[in-house]
Amino acid sequence: MVFNEDLLEIIPLNPLLAKEHMNLYREGKKNLGNFLALGDSFHLYTFQYHAKLLGDFYRQPSDYPVFMVMYGKKLVGMFHFSPARYMGGVQMIYLIRPNFEGKGIATFVLKHLTNVAFYTHKYLRVELHIDVDNTASKRVAEKAGFITTHTYEDDPVGNLGTGNFEIYCQMNNLSSDYQRQIPKEDWMEYEDWSPGVRNFTPRRKNTQNRHFRRLANR
Repeated sequence: MVFNEDLLEIIPLNPLLAKEHMNLYREGKKNLGNFLALGDSFHLYTFQYHAKLLGDFYRQPSDYPVFMVMYGKKLVGMFHFSPARYMGGVQMIYLIRPNFEGKGIATFVLKHLTNVAFYTHKYLRVELHIDVDNTASKRVAEKAGFITTHTYEDDPVGNLGTGNFEIYCQMNNLSSDYQRQIPKEDWMEYEDWSPGVRNFTPRRKNTQNRHFRRLANR
């Protein structure tokens, strides 16, 4: 398949596509589970669960929106804005349907949504947290203009995850009109917090991974 940009559409999450959403994540668990932060039983959840999940997202506007990637009339990917490691930023988590990988779709959408993160939400940086063995995601990040900035260790994601992660980052270099200000009460909430400091609780063994907790708690 040759990627045709005219057939690509990036839309806000739509509850009417719950069936497609369910099938996409079941495929993802089967084919990409080594690097996806999905719960062990996520692929077993019912249509009703997926419909409720999408409905909850749809009814509650958030700084962390979810976008669906349509190619023609088919749902081929999901992109999630999620809490970042460093304050003022946002982490991008995405899934592309296996049959549509390697076509340039992920790179195209990542570039577009990075601009959305900067121009619309005024985030100071966009982060991608990539397992050191996930060469495909590294290629996507580099093609979209991201560079590595930090590394850290955490519980492995999936069956073959190493637990060693690289943070790929793109900074917001726009004018101050498109850069969010972090209220003092936010970064002073904990005594050891300051702008740019680590901003999530690490996964521990025998607990759901971060991405699954985010999905389940919406």
